[in-house]
Amino acid sequence: MAILDYSKRIAPKRGADKTEDECHVVFDYDVPDGLNDQQYTIRSTEDLDVLSESIKRFITFAENNPSTKFLVVYGYPTKYSAKELAPFFWSSIPVENIHLPEFYWKILTSDDYSRKHPIKVSYELLSNQIRFGYGTAENEGKKICFALHGCPNRNDDYYTLTEITEQELTRLRNKYKHGSWGHEVGDLFREEFIEKHKVYYEGTYFPDILWV
Repeated sequence: MAILDYSKRIAPKRGADKTEDECHVVFDYDVPDGLNDQQYTIRSTEDLDVLSESIKRFITFAENNPSTKFLVVYGYPTKYSAKELAPFFWSSIPVENIHLPEFYWKILTSDDYSRKHPIKVSYELLSNQIRFGYGTAENEGKKICFALHGCPNRNDDYYTLTEITEQELTRLRNKYKHGSWGHEVGDLFREEFIEKHKVYYEGTYFPDILWV
């Protein structure tokens, strides 16, 4: 799943049916943080610093339980607006099993918000003819190494970025240098570093989307 393709990660509103592998995430003043059956509670408080830490603990919990879908549902007893709360979920964007309300996504992926809270990206294009290369991204201190390929058509400025290990990144750097590589080399690169790897981002003009 692309990191900013949130269309399939919109959480249903409160009261929607959920399956056995789904868990509703709600805010509540009277219940402590944590999991209770198929509900994870974030304890509401008027102290935004405390609330921020509770949300960070939830995101970590979700990362450690990737087989469960966590649905942050609409409706909660708190004096804060969605515009004030959504930024606390910024670091959950790469966590594929966290589903946020649609209005959270609209805030977090808006151009205005992205300019103020960029995901740091550094990348190198090894060949402009085929457009493939590598890079690193950082979000809230979490580093991701990626390979990139301008497929299926470099002329559309469409890129596929996949997560690779640091060892693969080192091997990639040593194996491929800057040059005017042809399609044969591009195909070998795609086979080794793109295919059968987890997609980190997929779309057009990725530097403008990930690092504004």
